Amino acid sequence: MQESFLGNLGLGLTTMAIGLFVVFLGLAILIGMIYVMTTVTSRKKKEAEEKTAAPVTAENTAEAESGDETDESVIAAITAALAVVMEDREQGFIVRRVRRISPPAWQSTARNEQTRWF
Repeated sequence: MQESFLGNLGLGLTTMAIGLFVVFLGLAILIGMIYVMTTVTSRKKKEAEEKTAAPVTAENTAEAESGDETDESVIAAITAALAVVMEDREQGFIVRRVRRISPPAWQSTARNEQTRWF
């Protein structure tokens, strides 16, 4: 009786050791694959950024320092869209400056709508 107990205990411990080995080997392979994929994608991203990077000129630095990177046609389109939407109001308006906010207001609004519980 004691021999069968020790045989079953040995078989159980062997099965447990093999199972742990397989699980940790699988995790190690997954970690390795994720590491390789991040290095490949970051390398491709850097190459794409280098290709699309504009040469630094006096005009580019002046625009970046002034903070006015929007085109006049974009401002005109935004003004026209606002004029159509706000037609019924008697007050006039002028778009003086257009600047990007981070994160966009629509993004945070959509996130808030999706996470509401009531």
